[in-house]
Amino acid sequence: MQNDELETAGQEPLKQLIARLAAGEVTLDEIAEDFRRRTFPSRPRVVDGEDAEADPEGSFMEVAVAFSMGQIDAHTYDVLARAAVQGEERRQTGVSASPAGPALT
Repeated sequence: MQNDELETAGQEPLKQLIARLAAGEVTLDEIAEDFRRRTFPSRPRVVDGEDAEADPEGSFMEVAVAFSMGQIDAHTYDVLARAAVQGEERRQTGVSASPAGPALT
């Protein structure tokens, strides 16, 4: 992935990123770095005991679905989950998302 692609990777839909990973077009490290910068949409609020709507597009649930469908393995899921949590922690503490720190793989 070129540097200019990395800067726009945060805009790329998760399903497309997962497909590109499977095709060998991007590495797991590149996607993990994208996840550290990405803001995932929140799940909808529960209203009267029922979900108001399905999970929003671009939520981490798309990664969970890819895992359950066998599109990614457990190691990949774990790396991406940790990267997403790291990104959220950085946003909450105000720490810059770059440099990424130690590789997760």
